[in-house]
Amino acid sequence: ETISHFNGPDPSMTEAQASPISLIPNTLSLDKFRQLVVIKAGEIIRIDAEITGRPIPVVSWSKDGKDIDTKARCEITSTNFTTTLIVRDVIRRDSGQYVLTLHNVAGTRSVAINCKVLDRPGPASGPLAVSGLTAEKCTITWGPPQENGGAEIMHYIVEKRETSRLAWTLVYGDMKATTCKVTKLLKGNEYIFRVRGVNKYGDGEALESEAVKALDPFTVAAAPTNVQVTSVTSGAMTICWERPVSDGGSSICGYVIEKREKTGLRWCRVNKKPVYDLRVKASNLREGSEYEYRVFAENAAGLSAPSTPCPLTKAEDPQFLPSPPAKPRIIDSTKTTVTLAWNKPLFDGGAPVTGYRVEYRKSLDDEWFVGVQNTKNMEFTVVGLTPGAEYVFVVRSINKIGASEPKFILFNSAIIIIFFFCLTEEADLDLDVPMTTQYTAKAGRDVEVFIPLKGRPAPNVTWRRGDRNMAGDNRYTINSTERSTTLRIPKVTRDDCGKYVLEIENGVGEPKIITVSLRNVTRGKLTLSWEAPLVDGGSPVTNYIVEKKASTMKAYQVISAECPNTSYKVTGLEEDVAYFFRVSAENEFGVGDFCESTEAVRATETPGAVKNLVMLDSTKTSVTLQWTRPDHDGGSHITEYIVEKRSQDEVNWSLGATCKRCTCEVTGLRENAIMDFRVFAKNEKGRSDFSQIGPIPVIDFIIPPEANVVDTTSSTASLVWLKPDHDGGSRIRGYIVEFRAKGSDRWIVYGETKLSKMLVEGLIENSEYDFRVKAKNDAGVSEPQGTFSSVVIKEPLIEPTADLSSITNQLITVKLSNTITIDIPISGRPAPKVTWKLEEMKLKETDRVLIRTTKERTTLIVRDSKRSDSGKYYLILENAAGVMTFTVTVVVVGRPSPPTGPVKISGISSESCTLSWSEPADDGGTEITNYIVEKRESGHASWQVVNSSVQRTTIKVTHLTKYMEYTFRVCAENKFGVSKSIESAAVVIEHPFSRFCFSKTISHILALFGS
Repeated sequence: ETISHFNGPDPSMTEAQASPISLIPNTLSLDKFRQLVVIKAGEIIRIDAEITGRPIPVVSWSKDGKDIDTKARCEITSTNFTTTLIVRDVIRRDSGQYVLTLHNVAGTRSVAINCKVLDRPGPASGPLAVSGLTAEKCTITWGPPQENGGAEIMHYIVEKRETSRLAWTLVYGDMKATTCKVTKLLKGNEYIFRVRGVNKYGDGEALESEAVKALDPFTVAAAPTNVQVTSVTSGAMTICWERPVSDGGSSICGYVIEKREKTGLRWCRVNKKPVYDLRVKASNLREGSEYEYRVFAENAAGLSAPSTPCPLTKAEDPQFLPSPPAKPRIIDSTKTTVTLAWNKPLFDGGAPVTGYRVEYRKSLDDEWFVGVQNTKNMEFTVVGLTPGAEYVFVVRSINKIGASEPKFILFNSAIIIIFFFCLTEEADLDLDVPMTTQYTAKAGRDVEVFIPLKGRPAPNVTWRRGDRNMAGDNRYTINSTERSTTLRIPKVTRDDCGKYVLEIENGVGEPKIITVSLRNVTRGKLTLSWEAPLVDGGSPVTNYIVEKKASTMKAYQVISAECPNTSYKVTGLEEDVAYFFRVSAENEFGVGDFCESTEAVRATETPGAVKNLVMLDSTKTSVTLQWTRPDHDGGSHITEYIVEKRSQDEVNWSLGATCKRCTCEVTGLRENAIMDFRVFAKNEKGRSDFSQIGPIPVIDFIIPPEANVVDTTSSTASLVWLKPDHDGGSRIRGYIVEFRAKGSDRWIVYGETKLSKMLVEGLIENSEYDFRVKAKNDAGVSEPQGTFSSVVIKEPLIEPTADLSSITNQLITVKLSNTITIDIPISGRPAPKVTWKLEEMKLKETDRVLIRTTKERTTLIVRDSKRSDSGKYYLILENAAGVMTFTVTVVVVGRPSPPTGPVKISGISSESCTLSWSEPADDGGTEITNYIVEKRESGHASWQVVNSSVQRTTIKVTHLTKYMEYTFRVCAENKFGVSKSIESAAVVIEHPFSRFCFSKTISHILALFGS
């Protein structure tokens, strides 16, 4: 293309002038050079100029101040009268000011020509900065291209690529700004981002970022340190630890504690929710097992590494030295001995007391002597003492930890100094030793009567039955010591029942008479029942252990250690003896806690009183009563229940009815009479105590409905009730609801309804009210059931919640163009405020988006769904009780977008070529299964399928016709359909080298010879 031409030499100029001749363009050329020359990239710049001057000027070309050298694309041709500058295949850098300079001895002249090359823009100004990087998103920033290609930048194309993949994924195809936020990154993946500017001539060169890894700017915290166990018991421990040395850049939001038994392999969570303090109590431990603990710190990045486990700690009650024995005392002394006694220590230190140590010394000496190193008795006699000497005695308790502090024998808080002398003491019973003076035995068994004694000197013992001394009777065996006497009666019979008299005397004081009674009874029995434990400890209950003890005894006795059921028949009990019972469950891990009876029960006694006596119904001539069985049947079966009646004008009770069950109708009553009733339970031993009810009018009676307040608001209360069990012989016509303010005696009738519910309105907020309901039939209005518990009228604060159970895995998949419907039941008091968000964008109602919300549910409807509607939808519920957020993921699936062009054609030969393209910017929400490639010959309208199952983004097309012009098109396919296609430019199939033109060559040769 010729840009301009210069005129030839001016005939008016002479050689004698010897001055440089400036370029003298004509008017047209001068005007053209003053304009901006615009040319498209890839074309040719050609500047022709005619020059003149004497002597012949030296010609030079320059661009932007630099001389232009002849290169592959630049060519400068000059003669005496012309010069030509040719720049081929111009590119964007060829834009600028071209200057032609002429120089001879007469002077210098220059002409400037401005040229602008129109092209795609250059790369954006770097660097491509990545900021705000987290595991899911980041922000990238760049500058406008320094070379805009001669046209305004319309927008930018932003793409991303994982370093492990070759394909680029479109992020934004029409970004106006020079910064954008990239979301939906995969945590831990490494990404490269690139940006291309776009003007009206096409896409510019790409500016790429450095590779960055999608990670949060913070990491998990360091592990907690110094894990210790304190406050150890048999069922619980307290675990303490110190904060991690580093929180990983994010504040610690809690701690997770795990435990492991010494014999186990698996770590188990101690806490269900994160712990915010630096200590936690681990409970429900197995006594005797050893445990170790470790702690995790949790922040926004997740759980830290576990701490170093603490040392193994056994779950057992802490053990200490026992306390000293209680009440140490001197009970006897002689000239050379002292007998000491004491009680068990108040505290055994958590381990059984294995014995006691007695020490003594003379009051004037410092050396202690050990009377006994370890005795299990609570009484000891120190021998070998010096008569008339003063001694000090101490007693220590011993457990496996060691010996307690010494316990001095004190009196008024001073150490007793013992002066030895012979004691005298009146003979009597030793009440410090447990005993009984009433014995009960079964026939045929041996009875041993033990009576503890005391006195100095030792008392004389005489046993009598009636007036007969029993010492010479071979039927009985009597053994007496200084401290006790024992009467043994073998194989007792009814003849042995009666009173036995014990006479003791030792010459000090008056003789003592003690009476012992012996009774023989028949065999007693009763049945125990209980419920299975609520918690079985993770293993089925294998059996129950049943134990008993008489109320006068301290220790329990095992009745059965392998009871398989939740009831047990106890036999062999003694009559008129009160018993306590207890039951424990056992599984493979051991025995659980005991459940004990709260009251003592006697075998074969009269039953307990009936319970929960109420009136069920009343007519003009009868009353129906109901009750529950007694807590115990006295050890024998209840044969019947006896109901007695008495009117208010009568003094004596009369029989009303007898029955076998816990419901009884007493008939034959006088209408309108006011009656009292009482009920007895009866077994083979007799009647129980009675339970009484009354006064009860004998009339047709409507049992009032049982009602309840089920809900309140700031001004209303919702009441519901059940239909009465008895309608009084006439159909219920309606219900009357009354209320009153708390503290008031005046009931206000709110209204009447035939339904079994009513909403009471117009109440005062924060005021307290009582409510009651009456039933109404043809005979009149019932009495109220009674007043409900007082209710405060206020809007309850209930944290909002949503029920997502109907949405599987909180994931909804919708086909493209279909309607997205998210319907979620909600609740909360007061009714929560509902907000919907898509990712970080708050949703508002539009032509496509509808939001419908009531007190019970909220529904989001998105019509004509698009791929851009995919993402996480957040439902935010907010009321005075709190804010809750729920997430539903929506995936809109459909056909993919067209493959990303252009379709590049390479490797052209006479029969084949290679096509390549890029993946679609949008895969339709599912994987691209294949590509479909088609071809069309020039001049034909129909397309032919080349390959319909291409797996990659490149294909070699063969079997093409030489010198035929083809157009190709490509479309992508997923399981939802085929995308639109993109077409290539037309291409002629031929060898990559050009054909040799013989005729032109001959013409050139002839022309040369002709010249």
